[in-house]
Amino acid sequence: RKCIASGELMSKDQLLRCVVGPDGFVVPDLGRKLPGRGLWVQAKPEALAKAIKTKAFARAAKANVKLAPDFQDQVLALYKAQVLQRLGLMRRSGHIELGFEKIKTKAVKAADKNVLWLASDTTQASAQKLPIEAERRLPLTSEELGSQLGRAASAFLLVNKQACDPAMLRHMDHLGHFIPNSLLSEAEPQGSLQVEAKPAIR
Repeated sequence: RKCIASGELMSKDQLLRCVVGPDGFVVPDLGRKLPGRGLWVQAKPEALAKAIKTKAFARAAKANVKLAPDFQDQVLALYKAQVLQRLGLMRRSGHIELGFEKIKTKAVKAADKNVLWLASDTTQASAQKLPIEAERRLPLTSEELGSQLGRAASAFLLVNKQACDPAMLRHMDHLGHFIPNSLLSEAEPQGSLQVEAKPAIR
């Protein structure tokens, strides 16, 4: 697919699909199911900013379109909501284990079936106390995760590998672009330290 901002051909995994709604407003389509011609833009804030500034959405749609003043904020909020909703469903389905001691025990017993994810504000000192290396640092704080998972805060998530669907992982990666330094492969978030880890799931 071609990014409407840069004109570059990119994998669909790198792109955000948008459509023009009946009212003429550009609508982010994270699920890629809304009717209408897809307008594909790289899922990064700088690409969205360029698309807006250069009126790339109108050119791609071949029509006059409208954009909400807070369009980029809407995209960020949608990504965050999608990720949190999916994590909540996984927790209720028994695919996410919480609690330091429970994770410590289960990580040893079923290390080949689970991966460890960290909140963006989890420190290296805390993570190194677990017998499993972190595979991903989520672009969400422990409080944001806890609010969705039924706790005051959730610094660690032990996740069943089989429950990690590609769409959710893609949304996590895209969300990470809008919240700088959130992934383990990038610089550490302010206030916490780098965790030596395996490459993040893509």
